[in-house]
Amino acid sequence: MIKTKLRLSLLFVVLCTLLMSNLALADWSDTTLGNNQYYSIYFDEEGEAMVVAKLEFQNTGQEDLNIIEIEIPGQVELLNTLQKVEYEVESEGSWQGYYTDYKYYSLDPEIDQGSDSATLTFELSEVVSEQEQAVIILYYKVYGYVEEDWGVFDFDFETIKSDVNVEYVRVSVNVVNNLFLKDVGSEIDYVKTYATVDSLDVEMANEAIYSENLEDYSRSIERQSGQIETSNALDPNENLIVSGSYSKYQILLNIWKVVAGIFAVLAIIGFVIYSLTSLNIRKKQKGKEVLISGFLSGLSLVLVFGLSSYVINNLRTWVGYTIDGPITAIIFLIALIFSVAALVLPPIYLGFRHKNALIGILAAGAIVGFMTLIGTITLILFLVF
Repeated sequence: MIKTKLRLSLLFVVLCTLLMSNLALADWSDTTLGNNQYYSIYFDEEGEAMVVAKLEFQNTGQEDLNIIEIEIPGQVELLNTLQKVEYEVESEGSWQGYYTDYKYYSLDPEIDQGSDSATLTFELSEVVSEQEQAVIILYYKVYGYVEEDWGVFDFDFETIKSDVNVEYVRVSVNVVNNLFLKDVGSEIDYVKTYATVDSLDVEMANEAIYSENLEDYSRSIERQSGQIETSNALDPNENLIVSGSYSKYQILLNIWKVVAGIFAVLAIIGFVIYSLTSLNIRKKQKGKEVLISGFLSGLSLVLVFGLSSYVINNLRTWVGYTIDGPITAIIFLIALIFSVAALVLPPIYLGFRHKNALIGILAAGAIVGFMTLIGTITLILFLVF
C-alpha cells in the first residue's frame, strides 16, 4: 500500500514537472497559425522609437495573397523591409528526405505618410497560398510617441494596424545605454537590439537572401527581452498602446516617492522632538539618549540591510552554485535577528531604565525616523550617482 502511494506521488510530481515545463516554454514557441505581431523597441534621448517588427499574416482566403496593407501610427522613417519565405530542401547523403529552410526578399512598399500615421502597401515577392503565412520584417524609426518634461520622457507606443483579426501581439520595450525605464503598461485602442537589418546589401527586390544570421535574428524578435507587454484577439484596425516613462536619472523617475519619503521622515522626527519638549521631560539627558539611540540603531539597520543585500546578490559569483543557498539562509537569519534586536532592545532598555513607557515609545519612533531618513538619503545618492 505504501509503495503504491509512493509510486502515485512520484507519477504526480513527474506530470506536474512536465506541465510546468510546457507552460514555461509556451512563450518560446515558434510561429503559430493566425495573424501575429512581434515588436522589439528601443527609445533614446531624442525621443525616437527604433522598432523592429515581425508581422505574420495568415491567408484564410481561397486565392493567393500578394498584396498586404498596414497602417503605422506616427511619423515613420522606414529603414528596411523583408519578406521571409519558407521552402523545402531535399537532403543529400545517406538520409533521404526534405527539411525546411528560409530565404528573404527585400521589399519596396508604397508609403503614404499622413499627419498622424503612414499607410504601407506591400507587393510580396512570393505570393502566399491558401492557409499559408506571409511573414514581413520591418525596421523603422517612428516619431511622435514621446513627450519630454523636466528630464522625464513619457511614451505611448502604438502597434501596427491592419484590416485583419490579430490573434497575438508581443511588445518588448527597452531603452538605449545610460537611460532607465519605468512604469510600462498597455491598453487596447478599440475601434469606434537595435537591429542590423538596414545594413543588408540587396540590389534587386526579387533577389533572395540566404542567411543563417538573419534567420536567428528573425526568431529572436519573438523572444526579445525587456519590459514585455502582450495582448490577444484584436479586431481589425485595433492596436495595442504601450505606455511608460524613461529618463537619464533614476531619481527623476521616482521623484514623488523621494519627496513623500522626506516628508514622512520629517514628520516622524518632528513628532519625536515635539513629544520630548512638550511633555516636560525634566532631564535633558533623557532626550539625548532617545535621539542618540535612534540615530545609532537606524544607522546600523541601514548598514546591515545594505551589506547583507550586497553580499547575497554577489554570493553566487564568489562561492559558486553549490553552497550559496545555505550561506544565503544563514546571512538572512543573522541580519533578521540583528534587525529585530536593534529595533526592539533600545526602546525596552530606555523604558525600563527611566521607568517610563513613553520614553520607550519615543525611542522606537526615533529609530524608525532615523532609519527612514538615512535610507532615503542613501537612496537619493544611489539614484544620482
